[in-house]
Amino acid sequence: MTMAARTHLRDRNLGWAVAGAQLGYAAWYALCAYVTLRHAASFAGHWYLPSRDDVYTAEADIWAGWPWATWITLTAPMAPVVAGLSLIVSAAMFVTGYARGHRALFITLIAGAAAALLTITVSLTPAAQQVTGWLMD
Repeated sequence: MTMAARTHLRDRNLGWAVAGAQLGYAAWYALCAYVTLRHAASFAGHWYLPSRDDVYTAEADIWAGWPWATWITLTAPMAPVVAGLSLIVSAAMFVTGYARGHRALFITLIAGAAAALLTITVSLTPAAQQVTGWLMD
């Protein structure tokens, strides 16, 4: 294998890493949403969308004894920014023809971009903003 061929193969690793990070972050965001809603349900006794000063958690310390609190609080407000930046990176890879000639990488980059777009869309919905406000309160 020539040096040019090795360099060409090594360059593809960036695409796999970007797509993997996008898919992984989307899964992480979904897990954080589930854990947050489950935590809110532990206060109310049923599943609901928590909000600031709601009747179930107005007087409760939602942070006490919750090991996920720090990670979820970092993830929730930053999701649109992180996913948006990764979407810009994907767009740049598509525009420059980064995955040309490599079908599996191209499909994976499309899946990663779709996951990033879905993460942005979900994180900017009123329901997600309401839950994020509850976390930050």
